[in-house]
Amino acid sequence: MNVIFFDSLGGISGVVILNFNEQIEYKLPFCTFDPKPLSNVPLEENKIWTIQRTTDGIKIECNEQIVLDYNVEHCPNGERWVYNRVTAYIVFVEADTATDYFRPKGCDP
Repeated sequence: MNVIFFDSLGGISGVVILNFNEQIEYKLPFCTFDPKPLSNVPLEENKIWTIQRTTDGIKIECNEQIVLDYNVEHCPNGERWVYNRVTAYIVFVEADTATDYFRPKGCDP
C-alpha cells in the first residue's frame, strides 16, 4: 500500500509504503530507505488501517491499535524537510493490490 501526502501547492509532504510480506513492513521515503517491521500488528485476517500525517510525523493504526508512531525528528537520512510541509490532501497509489477499498476515517464503506 502506498500513500502520498501533498501540500496545497502539490508538493509532497510525506510518503508511507506498507509491504505486506510474511511480516508487515513500513518505509518512509525521504526518511527511511530500508523497510522496517511494524510492531503489534493484530492477528485478525481482516485489517482496517488508519494512516495519519501528524504535525511531527506519521501515525499508523491497525484495527484501532497503534503499530507505528514515528517522529520525523528521528529521520536518519536528513530529508525530514519534506515532512515539515502542511498536508492538504492524500493520494492512494492505484497499483495497490493489498487493499479492497479506501475511505476517510469515520465514513461508512
